[in-house]
Amino acid sequence: MPKPVADRGKAAKAAAPVNSDTHGPGGGRRHFLNRTLLVDTAISVIEEDGPEALTFRRLGAELEVAPTAVYRHFPDKDALLRALGDRLLEVALEGFVPGEDWRSTLHAAAVTARRAYLSHPRVATLAVARATTNEATFRFADICLGALRSTGLDTAVAARFYLALVDLTLGSAALEAAFAGQDAAVLAEDDAAWSGKLLEIAAPEYPNLVAAAPHLRGAYRDDHFEALLSLLLDAVSVHLPGSAEY
Repeated sequence: MPKPVADRGKAAKAAAPVNSDTHGPGGGRRHFLNRTLLVDTAISVIEEDGPEALTFRRLGAELEVAPTAVYRHFPDKDALLRALGDRLLEVALEGFVPGEDWRSTLHAAAVTARRAYLSHPRVATLAVARATTNEATFRFADICLGALRSTGLDTAVAARFYLALVDLTLGSAALEAAFAGQDAAVLAEDDAAWSGKLLEIAAPEYPNLVAAAPHLRGAYRDDHFEALLSLLLDAVSVHLPGSAEY
């Protein structure tokens, strides 16, 4: 499993060469900067202290450079935020090998992307809302679209299923990431809402809800995502050329 990006940021910062001819704030020697080091450090900052802690000044302090040095790689904070999701995908796709058929390829791609986002929940809540147009995003899209088109699907239909796959994968990750950011006591209280006195009160009026309640607790789990993903892939199967159901 790929090493979490936040951990990579710390390791990269420690191992990064320094420019002996220049100095950062306070006279400290500053690191040679590149986009990957900046993004990995940004991810570490967000995961440790929250999105509001991410500023160019904070990045400069973390890397012992002047804040203006960050602008050489990112014109503004928006550009940096757009790079976050692409970096998560880049790490997730390291060593990725397509499956033996279209279904296993799409399944593996979706699970891999979701896992990458959930490994950095605070970053995920930011990244899923931003459109990225970098190398890793292009590669992920090409892998998925290639798997869909290999079935003989019309390209327009393949594109619709690809967008559905992205919505399911990133939407699920964002929702779970939001829950992961909550206090444990709050999560326990919310989960308990599906049992106890609340349902006792609801029993006469909502018998179907009461019957299903034990199965609704902890809905945002891996098995829930797997069920949704299977339904989507089944829908693709129905639309394949020659399918008896299409």
